[in-house]
Amino acid sequence: IPLAGDAGILVKPIVEVGQHVYMGQSIATDEKNQIAPLHSPISGTVKEISPHKLALWGNIQCITIESDKKDELRSELVPIENIMEHDPVTLFERLKESGVDIIPYEVIHETENIGTETPPVKEFILNGIGDGLADSLPGRLLIERIIDIKKGIQLIKRIWNPQKIHLVINKEHQEVSDSINAAGIEDIN
Repeated sequence: IPLAGDAGILVKPIVEVGQHVYMGQSIATDEKNQIAPLHSPISGTVKEISPHKLALWGNIQCITIESDKKDELRSELVPIENIMEHDPVTLFERLKESGVDIIPYEVIHETENIGTETPPVKEFILNGIGDGLADSLPGRLLIERIIDIKKGIQLIKRIWNPQKIHLVINKEHQEVSDSINAAGIEDIN
């Protein structure tokens, strides 16, 4: 996994060789919060962090993860039951503890500043594009875990009350659109 994000911005690893990582876990971050952190597309063991020559970026640091073929998510995370019974501060803290990355943080109000209500956020964008392949991590999650994504959208509405939520998907992947429609996700663009 090349340690470069959008627009060629370099990121630094936050995992170590020998460490077990979970699918979707943050593995590298941009210290300036210009881009979202890189996430592991699989669960497994970090085998190497070293430079590799790549056509797009040239010689660049990469993280090599050996898959355990489990696509394992972090099991210590317990879903929040009935999000409407919790105040936004508690929900926001649980969201950060779970490893969900929201960029830029300056736009999303930090817990110590929000009290028990958050000022509304005009628009919230959920990026479901990934690498553009139908079987990419975002594509698979939008199909296999659509109910969790629906709950996540409810959580976003409860914490930030955005005027609009955009779920960005590749319109050519009909199975993803079918999954979203079957789940009855409403009020998104």
